[in-house]
Amino acid sequence: MFRHGASSLQWASAQKKDAMTDDIPANSLDGFHRDPRAQQADEQVRAFFDALNRGDELDLDGVVARNFLSYDYNGTRTRTGYKRYHRRLTQAFDGFRHDVHENIGVIVDEDLVAVRTTVAGRHVNEYAGHPASGAQVDTSASHIFRVRDGLIVEHWQVFDTYRILVQIGAIAAAAGAWQEMLGAPSSGSALFDERSGTDFGVHGGAGSPAISRELQKKLWDGVFATGSKEDSEYIAEDLISNSGWIPDGRAPFLDALSSARARKPDGRANATHIVAEGNMFVVRSAWDGTMVATGRDHDASSVDIFRVENGQLQEHWETVDQLRLYQDYGVLNADIRDE
Repeated sequence: MFRHGASSLQWASAQKKDAMTDDIPANSLDGFHRDPRAQQADEQVRAFFDALNRGDELDLDGVVARNFLSYDYNGTRTRTGYKRYHRRLTQAFDGFRHDVHENIGVIVDEDLVAVRTTVAGRHVNEYAGHPASGAQVDTSASHIFRVRDGLIVEHWQVFDTYRILVQIGAIAAAAGAWQEMLGAPSSGSALFDERSGTDFGVHGGAGSPAISRELQKKLWDGVFATGSKEDSEYIAEDLISNSGWIPDGRAPFLDALSSARARKPDGRANATHIVAEGNMFVVRSAWDGTMVATGRDHDASSVDIFRVENGQLQEHWETVDQLRLYQDYGVLNADIRDE
């Protein structure tokens, strides 16, 4: 079970080590956080996933408040409801687990904590109405937590279930058709080849949350909102795009976002949560607007993660609800469900 006293000692030890050696932190637990409360929050969300991975609901109760609520596209779950939801996943997928994406780490901003997890398992029982396929699956989920009084009280999740449904043979691939619609070079496969990105121990996490917030506002009020590619010098020319659906570079990034904007001219990426620490910031967005091609109301969520370097956006990761995205764009049947 999570023990609250351990974090302050670990934080102090990591700070002392950094002061003595000037080492770059190897991960977000290793001297990245400048506040012992942030260190404790980092440990706490890791304890949450550790309890889930071990199926230990008693330990889960030790880090999650009784009035905990979890939100995603399919609705709101209580603490009990979330346990039931996770049991269904572990029954459907042998070895189902979340692992912290350590290249990004755990980002803490006041009472909000952001983390991206890689997800894996083997399909051994029914999932979303589809019988066992024996297929190994891998995907990602991104999470925003709210921590109060030493317990996790809220959780917002974006889970890429499209990748799971394709890997178990439940649906036809739609990723390439969506790329072609946006004018992006086709990856030529059913799934984008995501990369882990720059190691945390290379970039180290040092930076200014205030600068991150300024850059976030420029991007969301800029090309995300208007489709305009002007005044984009705040994006590094050699931007690293780890999602796999566009090549690296400022130009492909802007071209894709501008093209997406043109397909829903009245739409916006509405930032619901912003979490900034060091040289990293994480934004959860709810996308709206009317799709020109299909007339559908666009209703999907995403989590974008950026690394800032020299005052520019240098690297990007994301988790997108691709199932709803492709349905709204009309490249995937609207009746497909993931529960």
